[in-house]
Amino acid sequence: MASSIPTSAYSSSNSGPAIGHSAQGLFRIVGYACILGFLADMLILMAPPNFGDVQWRVGIVRSLGDRSIVLLLGTVFAMVGNLDTRGLRKQLSLACFGVGTLFIALTILAIQDGVVLNKVAATNIVGQTAKAQEQIEKLKSDPQASGKLTPEQLQQLTSRVTQEAGALQQNATTQITKTGASSGANLIIVGVSMLGVGRYGLRR
Repeated sequence: MASSIPTSAYSSSNSGPAIGHSAQGLFRIVGYACILGFLADMLILMAPPNFGDVQWRVGIVRSLGDRSIVLLLGTVFAMVGNLDTRGLRKQLSLACFGVGTLFIALTILAIQDGVVLNKVAATNIVGQTAKAQEQIEKLKSDPQASGKLTPEQLQQLTSRVTQEAGALQQNATTQITKTGASSGANLIIVGVSMLGVGRYGLRR
């Protein structure tokens, strides 16, 4: 005679191993700790706020991109820890949609601020170069200085100032581009991931 298998055991084996309440508690603790740590770091870095300063905005977006993975992991842990709590899971899912959309939007801001910051850096370098060239012109017109420096030396000094200004401009552009690309990539990846986590939570 064939033995009968209890329906409850069959359904349990098909649904996969459930996460125990103690494990869910650990997930909640780690998740909330990551989220609170992320928020504390960002609040400290943003104080005092200066939204009108492009350098401040670039620094905040860079810090946000560097720390965004902590927020993502904390959200995932918190979501796993609240899979059996429909109300909290729904709130976390909606928060994920909001944060994910914000991160993707900040990518556009990072690109725009990178362009502005590059122009500011170029303007500063041009101003410093103009002051250096002005000092060289004063040396040329100064009889005492012109007696110590030959025209060839003055010309070499002018060329050196121009070359250094070009190198500074190139280095500034490269650094700003790398920083913007890194921050933008992190924000896009984490933003899309947050949208995915939010969608998963609502479908459970």
